[in-house]
Amino acid sequence: MVKLFLSRIKSLFQLRSPFRFTRVFAIKMFPLSLLVGLFICVAIPSSYYFIRTEDLKKQAAVHADYLASIFKEVVETTPETWEKGIKSYISRTNIAFVKIFDRNHNLVSEISSASFSRPSSLVTAEREALYAGKTYAFVLVGISLKETKAETFRLLVYSSLAGTFIGIFLFLLPVLEIYQVEEKVNESRQQLLEEQEKLKFSEEKYRALFEFAPDGIVISTTSGRIVSWNQSFLDMFNLDKKKIPQLNMENLYANPKTRNKIMAELHKQGYVQNKEIVLKRTDGTEMPALVSLKLISCRLIADEVCTEDNHQMLIENIIRDISEQKKIEQQLIQAQKMESIGVLAGGVAHDFNNLLAGILGYANLIKVEVSEDTSLYRYAEVIERSATRASELTQKLLAFARGGKYKVEVINLNEIVEEVVALLSRTIEKTIAIHRELASDLFLVEVDPSQMTQTLLNICINSRDAMPNGGTLTIKTFNTYLEERFFPTGDRSRPGNYVAVSVSDTGTGMDEATKQRIFEPFFTTKEKGKGTGLGLSMVYGIVRNHDGYIDVKSRLGQGTTFIIYLPAAEKKEQRQIEKEEVEILGGSETILLIDDEEVVRNLVKDILEGNGYKVLLAKDGEEGLSVYQACKDQINLVLLDMIMPKKSGTEVFKTLKSVNPNVKVLLVTGYSLNEQAQAILHNGALGFIQKPYQVKELLKTIRKVLDKK
Repeated sequence: MVKLFLSRIKSLFQLRSPFRFTRVFAIKMFPLSLLVGLFICVAIPSSYYFIRTEDLKKQAAVHADYLASIFKEVVETTPETWEKGIKSYISRTNIAFVKIFDRNHNLVSEISSASFSRPSSLVTAEREALYAGKTYAFVLVGISLKETKAETFRLLVYSSLAGTFIGIFLFLLPVLEIYQVEEKVNESRQQLLEEQEKLKFSEEKYRALFEFAPDGIVISTTSGRIVSWNQSFLDMFNLDKKKIPQLNMENLYANPKTRNKIMAELHKQGYVQNKEIVLKRTDGTEMPALVSLKLISCRLIADEVCTEDNHQMLIENIIRDISEQKKIEQQLIQAQKMESIGVLAGGVAHDFNNLLAGILGYANLIKVEVSEDTSLYRYAEVIERSATRASELTQKLLAFARGGKYKVEVINLNEIVEEVVALLSRTIEKTIAIHRELASDLFLVEVDPSQMTQTLLNICINSRDAMPNGGTLTIKTFNTYLEERFFPTGDRSRPGNYVAVSVSDTGTGMDEATKQRIFEPFFTTKEKGKGTGLGLSMVYGIVRNHDGYIDVKSRLGQGTTFIIYLPAAEKKEQRQIEKEEVEILGGSETILLIDDEEVVRNLVKDILEGNGYKVLLAKDGEEGLSVYQACKDQINLVLLDMIMPKKSGTEVFKTLKSVNPNVKVLLVTGYSLNEQAQAILHNGALGFIQKPYQVKELLKTIRKVLDKK
């Protein structure tokens, strides 16, 4: 190692040495290394001595100021021992001596520290001791530089060693570092010259053909012959590389006219970027793709096609499979469409329920006012039945719009399946066989049993209608774990444990176009008059309102399978719902009705006043709050609509609670018991009633709320 190092130093002084750069750099570094070494040797101790001296001067000035300020007081209070007091002060500081002069500058006293010995270099500071604005005496403070000089000398020794070492290191740096680099450069120079031309031709080719790129990359001639490709291209089109020579790029386009347009654009501007087209795999299936094309020189490709004409142009094709992206886009569009239809359906159902509330309510009042044997009573019954049927339709619309759960229990889904099968067994045609495959270890679910029963019945009835000549209906339940995935409805699942129930039939099945629309309200494939088109839309709304998902698998002539996924419940005990019979009674209390529908306000006013109540009316939230503020001591109950102009039911409820924490509020809305209404109930509302309502139902609910303590 030492010999190698010495040989490197020796080579610096050989004129024919191949390490010319190292030698030149070392010679240039010598003055710099010498200057750096000298600078370190001198600058550090000099800087220390200067800074330390200045610091001691400041200390001497501070001590002199202090002694001058207290000198008269010390002399007069301790005339016999004032010198001892100053000597005591000196012992606690780094002061070498203190000299006291009278106002004529004659030496009065000199007090030295115990450690001070002359001669010694000093820094001094003199200050006047004043009394009543006149000079009383002079105080001179001196501090020794003996220790500072000793420290400076020690620092000079250390900095000399450090400067010498750093100077030598800087001088030898080229030998230690640059020499090795130059040695490697000299060894590889000839090799680089030999390979430079070869690398020039191959660099562009292998930079373009990333073998492990996710996109398919193909180099082809302008006529379509494939010259080079990567593995992703083979995988994308299910190709065997042995068949590449027989394949032309034209064969990969689903529509030949599309390639003609792309080639025209390519030759016009030299490139085509991210053009969305449809390509065709070898098995005939279509693949949506983004293609980018660029003209490149043939000289960049080491291929036999380029030996014939080195100046012709080739085409670099980059192909990106966007099948999955297009599928996700379609699912998102479907989800947005279902969400929009749900909002529309909920709004229509809400407004329609407000209208039906007036129709059904006044029909009830007519029946109360007239005799049962009159034609007017029969007319009122017809109106009542029609309004009730219309109300049932709006309930289905609200279910699709995820209008809420009424009675939630933690149950085993097998119980609902058994109930549905028992009902179907009595009503379904005997040509249809019903099979059950129920898991014995099924997770519990938290659902509204009546809604879930209605959901399974609707699916089973659809399956029955799809098997007019008989068949097999199979219902299965099982536990499963769902990863994040998209469903045909456009919904994306949350990962977790789920309980699944599948309903399969051997019926006629559906095509893709029908599958895309089966959950839309009023869409039906049945004959006119045989279906409302709300059955599956209600199923979808109920399942999503339970945070579940629904999947559909069907092919024409091969039957259909619906699979419902419901989140497994964390709770293990069934929720108990209090049931209490309340006698239907009138009353004499004062009730404030806040509703923006004039027909509903007048109807409720007639019903309540006819049963003894006093009624105050408000057409919107702001007016309702004003009325309540004016008459809050008289009002026993507030009937509050949820959807109103100016202020919503939620805002009005919060304000009412702030005015009177004990206010009694009964919610009335054309929507179902949705999350907004449930939140208000959780925060203190005492009941809920949905429009349209029967007169007896309204009176019964009001009486029940009024009687609550």
